[in-house]
Amino acid sequence: MKIMLNMAMGMMVSVSASLVQAQMKPAELTAAQSAFSAYGCTSCHDASSRIVGPSLKEIAARYKGKKVSAEVAKRIVEGSEGRWGTMPHPSNAALNQADAALLARWILAGAP
Repeated sequence: MKIMLNMAMGMMVSVSASLVQAQMKPAELTAAQSAFSAYGCTSCHDASSRIVGPSLKEIAARYKGKKVSAEVAKRIVEGSEGRWGTMPHPSNAALNQADAALLARWILAGAP
């Protein structure tokens, strides 16, 4: 019984990961990961651990099921303050809107 439950849970994880990946094309995933590194996001954010800012998993969990992609993209570009504690998110003026939208979608999809 326990093995069947573990198998079922493993299958749920696989289905969930497949759904996330279905939301974004492979080229988009690669582009988002590259933008995340290129724009210095890794200095403050990690996929699963809090560094200076929240982890990408924390961000995805907070906004799960909400249509906030445009709002998150705007915050990535313009910066924000007081949403995740006292440390403000700096603005990223060099980041174009298309890359910001891509990053927001990727983060909200769980940053696969």
